[in-house]
Amino acid sequence: MSTFDDTGLTINRLADIQENLEDLFKASFGEDIKLGADSVFGQIIQNIALTIQEQNELLESVAGSLNPQNASGVPLSNLVLLNGIQRSPNVYSYATVTCTATKALTIPAGSVVQNTDTDVEWTTDADLVFAAAGSSDVGVTCTEIGTITATGDAAAVPGAPGSAKLVVIGSPLDGWTEVFNVADAVVGEAEETDTALRARRQAVAERASTVSISSVYGALSDVADVTELAVYENTGAAVDSNNVPPQHIWCIVKGGDGDDIAEAIFTHKAAGIGTVGDTPIDYEDATTGGTYEINYTIPDAVSIYIVVTLVKGTNYPDDGDEVIQQAVADYINDLTLGEDIIISRLYTPVNETIGHVISSIEVSRASLGAVASSDIALAVDEYAVIDDTSQVTLDLQITVTT
Repeated sequence: MSTFDDTGLTINRLADIQENLEDLFKASFGEDIKLGADSVFGQIIQNIALTIQEQNELLESVAGSLNPQNASGVPLSNLVLLNGIQRSPNVYSYATVTCTATKALTIPAGSVVQNTDTDVEWTTDADLVFAAAGSSDVGVTCTEIGTITATGDAAAVPGAPGSAKLVVIGSPLDGWTEVFNVADAVVGEAEETDTALRARRQAVAERASTVSISSVYGALSDVADVTELAVYENTGAAVDSNNVPPQHIWCIVKGGDGDDIAEAIFTHKAAGIGTVGDTPIDYEDATTGGTYEINYTIPDAVSIYIVVTLVKGTNYPDDGDEVIQQAVADYINDLTLGEDIIISRLYTPVNETIGHVISSIEVSRASLGAVASSDIALAVDEYAVIDDTSQVTLDLQITVTT
């Protein structure tokens, strides 16, 4: 039975739910009742179990949304406000272009110019009115979100060839003969991802702390290109369960430059505290002139192999296989360091596609030939990955039973 108490939410997994339902049916209809997958009662139990599991996942999601390390989307955006920060929004690239007209005319707001390199469209921000022939400037905003660039040409003049990128008129207008950008576009950015926002919130929280391990975490969060990390500390008198010796810290860091990571650890750990890990870096302290070995661990990527066996219905979409593959791959690749592969949770991304019934989901960290219906436990210095499903050799295979 799923419970919620002072230790948090505990939910039954699909296999436990199905077993409990089978026991209830046997108690009501007798021990001889047929409960196989091809029996009527077996199908009823399976459908009820899946419904309960979906409700449990919803409860788990709601409970998780109260923890900034688990929350996502709007709940995460709301939680980080308590730390005095907010999610960085979508920002469109923008630029100023010079337009040339051969007669009096108005280039209306929303007129299109294009980047010669990418054919990406930019639209004018306001009406540009020409009382007579001449050249004038107007702002343009990119129609696509993200880091869209457009190089300018400071030496460009009307009527002369140049290297500016916004030179194609996408909304032809009689008398509008030329457009170019003198300055580079101000590059936009996509909305901050959940992973990036969690890391930034954690860094802000840790920098405000006076505890040494928190200071190390905050410093590592600020290292360029670090995407995930964990810091474990052993303040006891014996080797702990993570095999960390007494008075040592273990930093697990994904991404970033080794020298930058070593500097962050050395300058923020407490004096006398050692470091462990399988990646040693010699750090030269500019203050003392001494060289110190700083150790940390680069987490191992664990390729996860998944076989989803399902029965297609008549309304199964033509691109269903590819959509399911991508949905499951996205789910796996979004897991955090050390997060286990729980089979029952894989039903959610698969069931985002309609027109099928799942027969089974099996997983492995070895090969497609070794998949089994058992959850996969990952170590704290491991993370799950599924390679790009467009590659010839896929980490994920969809087996369809018709």
